[in-house]
Amino acid sequence: MKPKHDNPLSNVAFNFNLRHYTTGVEYCKRYYTLKKGILKKTQGLETFAWADRNAAIDIGTAAENYSWTEAVDIVREGYDKFSPKMAGLFMEMVEQKRIDVPAANGGAVQLDPGFSPLTPRLVSKS
Repeated sequence: MKPKHDNPLSNVAFNFNLRHYTTGVEYCKRYYTLKKGILKKTQGLETFAWADRNAAIDIGTAAENYSWTEAVDIVREGYDKFSPKMAGLFMEMVEQKRIDVPAANGGAVQLDPGFSPLTPRLVSKS
């Protein structure tokens, strides 16, 4: 008798997906633990509710300009604190010139103040 539901995934593909899914869950838990700590320190948050997952993080404004090299170092260090693997992937993308940052007068770059400090990104200073 043929089973009612055929599984189109092989065991190898299923195990691969499961392993990477569970790794992602651990990164997600770590990210939200860090975000809770930042919200507690900067905004006095005592309990972390479901809606707080998308809360903005008040980190002030980025008034300083950085050279390209300085900005890359800041972003790399930020990723490295969270995940050395992500820092390595970021640097690979920099080396392959795969970072999409519009040209700016004088090459000044600043960190995007509206983005999470846990996942910094570069924007041109206009």
